[in-house]
Amino acid sequence: MDRPRTIDEFETNDLLEAVDDLDTIRNILADGPNLEPPQLRIDLMKLHKLAMRVCKEGEDDSSELVELAIDIEDQLEEIRDASNHIIKVLRGITEADTDDEEDELDEDW
Repeated sequence: MDRPRTIDEFETNDLLEAVDDLDTIRNILADGPNLEPPQLRIDLMKLHKLAMRVCKEGEDDSSELVELAIDIEDQLEEIRDASNHIIKVLRGITEADTDDEEDELDEDW
């Protein structure tokens, strides 16, 4: 997706892709049934519990801790990537030249 130089060049289908990206984020952060917190929050709390056992109580096996941390990191990277794509799409609008008068004034200088 190239940044349009003018608003007329903006590809509106990119906005539909941004909606898909937002749905990806929603699926990760959505509340569970009966307004249960998102699974990501539950996993972070579980990670804290595991970290307490390994770091504070001296438990030797950290494999579950590391595996869960990797899973959470993957989800957060997915959120970051989707968010970055949405921002890129929006910048296609906000950074496009939308004021023809301003362009004419620039040409006079």
